[in-house]
Amino acid sequence: MLVVSRGKMQIAGIGSEASDLFLRAINSPIATLALILLAVIGASYWKLGSIRVSASAIAISACGIAIIATGAFVTRAVKDRLAEFAGDQRSQVRFSESNYDFHEIEIDSGRSATVTLVNGGIRPRQIQEIIGSCGCMSIEPTSRSLIAGGKVDCVVRFSTIKLGRNSHTLTAFVDDEPVNCLLQFEGVPGLSLLPRRKFAGELAAHSDESLIHELRVDGFRGDPIKEVSLETESTDSELEFELLGQPTFANNSLLSIRVQVNPDSEARGLHFERLLIVAGSGDEAVTCLAEIGVEIVDSDKP
Repeated sequence: MLVVSRGKMQIAGIGSEASDLFLRAINSPIATLALILLAVIGASYWKLGSIRVSASAIAISACGIAIIATGAFVTRAVKDRLAEFAGDQRSQVRFSESNYDFHEIEIDSGRSATVTLVNGGIRPRQIQEIIGSCGCMSIEPTSRSLIAGGKVDCVVRFSTIKLGRNSHTLTAFVDDEPVNCLLQFEGVPGLSLLPRRKFAGELAAHSDESLIHELRVDGFRGDPIKEVSLETESTDSELEFELLGQPTFANNSLLSIRVQVNPDSEARGLHFERLLIVAGSGDEAVTCLAEIGVEIVDSDKP
């Protein structure tokens, strides 16, 4: 007898698992074919004038029941294996380390670090997004494909570092599945540009106006460096910056920067841009960060 328990149909007298297996069996395509076969046999006996129970009919009926049971077990085994395989594939995408320790990073150094995503599965995966647990870091790339057996290096740049122990979580969403790792390091005093963050003034949009902003190098203990360049963290900044003259990077030296509004910008209001000053090149390069703010206003010119 069929009964309903907690919204599920069961067969009285047997367990819920067995009931589920039987109900799944009678709803399978194999069961449908077996029932059609039994119906054809029954019709053939009826056509002879009476329903006869013979050894062959019993054997065929037993075969039909066996087919139903076998189909149920095979269906369940295949579904369980597919679910297990899908789980295995998800678990194969991971960071090369679960806990990255970058030791010491100087405050305002703008230092970057590299983490690696590895695909140990047999099919390609899609990295949809990589985000940090705070806005103090930027990650590149943020999305891309990850081939089977391949890996992707992601560059993490720390824009804000506090003195002492820093601990952040990095999360990659791979085919909607989160993959995490921990980033840790000690923030230590070091080289900086002063002022670290400052409002420089107002600039009119669509004009030739500019501002000159000066930054002082503080805490540099090496020999003076003649090769100095400037980079902006944003690729679509509302502002443009130019390092003036032939600056020398040395302790207490001044760096003069011209600030203008991007000619194509339609933005208005206060905008802060994070700048990266690079002194030297290659592995010996010294980097440090500063932020400059400008209020973009409408031009008085018609």
